[in-house]
Amino acid sequence: MLRFLLIFLSVLCSVPARSAEIAVIDFRGYGVSFDDAALVSQGFRDAFLEEGKFFPLEGYDISDRLSSNYEDDLSRARSLVSEARDLLNRSKAQDALVLLEEAEIAHKRAGSLFGRQSQIADVYFYLGQAQLRLGRSTLAQEAFLRMFAAYPDYDTARAGRVSASVTSSMSRAKSEWESGNPTLLSIKSATAIARRLRVAAVVVGTVESNGSIRVRLSQDGQVKGDVRRQVSEVPPFPGDPIYTEMVSELLGSDSGSVGNSSSFSSGSDSSNKSDFADAPSFANGSFDSGSAPTENSGRQEGPSDSPGLPDSLGKDFTPWWKFWERDKKSAPLNQINVGGVREPITQQWWFWAATGAVVVGGGTAAVIVLSDKEPDPDSPSNADTSTSYTLSIATD
Repeated sequence: MLRFLLIFLSVLCSVPARSAEIAVIDFRGYGVSFDDAALVSQGFRDAFLEEGKFFPLEGYDISDRLSSNYEDDLSRARSLVSEARDLLNRSKAQDALVLLEEAEIAHKRAGSLFGRQSQIADVYFYLGQAQLRLGRSTLAQEAFLRMFAAYPDYDTARAGRVSASVTSSMSRAKSEWESGNPTLLSIKSATAIARRLRVAAVVVGTVESNGSIRVRLSQDGQVKGDVRRQVSEVPPFPGDPIYTEMVSELLGSDSGSVGNSSSFSSGSDSSNKSDFADAPSFANGSFDSGSAPTENSGRQEGPSDSPGLPDSLGKDFTPWWKFWERDKKSAPLNQINVGGVREPITQQWWFWAATGAVVVGGGTAAVIVLSDKEPDPDSPSNADTSTSYTLSIATD
């Protein structure tokens, strides 16, 4: 018994300890699509996992941890955005503006700036339209600028059909964003995110349409590595050697040093006009809404053209690497259940094929139940006069 215990302890001690967790925050895109920036982020997550010194969180893990204990805020924010959209359709821009500003604060409190960019981009999309309705073109463009900071190709990938005035304002904001100086989150902000996520280190970065990729790793409030590279194609897909090369350089850099990018400072550039240049404080639930003072508060509302509708209001972008992780529910072993409203089941070719297959299988007991169900008068589909059948085949 003692020998077995010693062997068990030796095996247990030989198992390597799990690497410290690291959060790779979704990269900011300049002139690239939201999807392309997400691919670059995933490329670095895969590279950190391959390197083995850190265990990287997936994007949805980051979203869930940031919003932990703030689920009510997210739910409330979605409801507010939906209600604000309806108010805009009814030419009540001022009322919609109040709800959208509240939704913005709720999203910031839940960490949506770094975990649910598509949802907070919806808020700014409608904020911009509300400001335009009230004749505040400058504030409208600022809202659209924040929208592009969160979702770089929102106008083409998510916004839907909008009026000419909205299109013009978004176009000016997009040009300003893409021509701006790419910046990273400040060390103070990264440290706050690390505390919120309970991780050892945080990685942030930018990717530009000209092929420039910059990545920085911070830990314990200090820059551990800052690397910039030029690539021929954007984005390099996950698995490209450029990711492991940059991660190796990051982890091999001395604290505070900058690899291949000595001209960059460790903090964010204040010249960036978007409030995404820094993170809101996570401390004590205190957040600045980021909204500028309102202009022309007594101005009458403009034309009541219907606001644009995002393709997936309140929904998060689902990156390609998550699709195969979805649960695939399959029928229990040896059970086939076919239900629904359709033509008489005896007229379907597969009914006789399935029945024959059961009968041919010698030594197998089968029970076939064919039931004709009356339609539910309270069901929305009661107008369908076709017969409802359920086929159940169970084998031993």
